[in-house]
Amino acid sequence: MKSLLCIFTMCAIYAGVQCLDCYSCSIFDDHCGSITSDTNYTTCSPQDDECSEEYIYLLGMFIASVRSCEHNCNVTNLEFWSSGVVTRCCDSDLCNDADHTDFGTSSTVIASGTLIAMSILVSISSQ
Repeated sequence: MKSLLCIFTMCAIYAGVQCLDCYSCSIFDDHCGSITSDTNYTTCSPQDDECSEEYIYLLGMFIASVRSCEHNCNVTNLEFWSSGVVTRCCDSDLCNDADHTDFGTSSTVIASGTLIAMSILVSISSQ
């Protein structure tokens, strides 16, 4: 019984010491938008329990991303007309590896482009 308790204690200590690995990069890093073999990752501190991915879009086009370790990560979707910031959270090793640099053209992007083109044509024709 004593040896079983010792094994259980060692397993609990080992599990408590395990730290999460997350990709870690900023908008200034070349390999942050799409994960490559050159993308940095870090072992998070014990209090950081999630990996995060933050993506910045402008009119449906990917602009930049930030990946890091987080404590109590908050999922957000602050988008309006396909522009804004999206934050995703996950809790397994190197899970913040999604590639959001390439995605299809949405109807919002097409509508935005059409509105911009129409406003330019109206301003030119009224001169």
